[in-house]
Amino acid sequence: MIPTEFETTRSINDKYSRNIYEMTQGWDSDDYRFGVYEFEDTINPDTGNSYGYDITTSFDKEYNKFVDEGKYFIGCPFNIYESTYLERLENFINDNVKDLFNESHFVKTELMDTLEYNVDSILGKDIREQLNKSISRRKEFLIQRLESLGFLYKVRKNEYGKIISVGKKGIQKVIEQESALDLSDTSLNEKIIYLRLLGIYDYLSSKQPFNMSKNALATVISAITSEKATSIQSAINPIDNPSTSQKNNPLENEKKVLEIKLKLIELGFKL
Repeated sequence: MIPTEFETTRSINDKYSRNIYEMTQGWDSDDYRFGVYEFEDTINPDTGNSYGYDITTSFDKEYNKFVDEGKYFIGCPFNIYESTYLERLENFINDNVKDLFNESHFVKTELMDTLEYNVDSILGKDIREQLNKSISRRKEFLIQRLESLGFLYKVRKNEYGKIISVGKKGIQKVIEQESALDLSDTSLNEKIIYLRLLGIYDYLSSKQPFNMSKNALATVISAITSEKATSIQSAINPIDNPSTSQKNNPLENEKKVLEIKLKLIELGFKL
């Protein structure tokens, strides 16, 4: 399967597919079984190269371009999938009826696409391995999200083998989720991220004297979090201050920020 975003590769592949269709008209099953032709070695008249070479070269080029730009496509490296997850979730909900669609619908749609994805054998070995690794990690992540939302992972297919559902409401899960989540072991940096995402940090930062003094802000946050004011000040000094080293900025930890965003969504908080 070639991602829809890979327009050049899809164009070459479409022409390749038409060529195969024209070549195989009238073939019987034995012709296919014994492989009368090596299809990928068929020459592309536009370039003089084999279709296999052109498709693989184009795919590699577009793959690297999208990865360098950090853009999503099915089969993208997992770090890109993870970093674009929330934006794509929001777009999914906005593109549908908000009151009827939520994260569980998005996750199930993503899981079905993931399970139905097949890596084209015409691609090179290295890129096939990378795609399979990415798809496997994406599947694990989505199953975890599905279960955290109160569903049991269960694949159902119709009589033709088409996947029609991947999640079943789990009664036990729902009961468990009615109990409050225990986040008492949250670290200092995680607490800062929670305060920022919940709007508490920005609210305090807009008020006197906290808008003029990070020291005062750190002091009041220490009262809320039971953390040392000196440690808090070290963590919040870089926030909204690009001229300061961002080494200690909790918000720079994209993976941790995403993890906390997902926990807030799970609690029903709208970011």
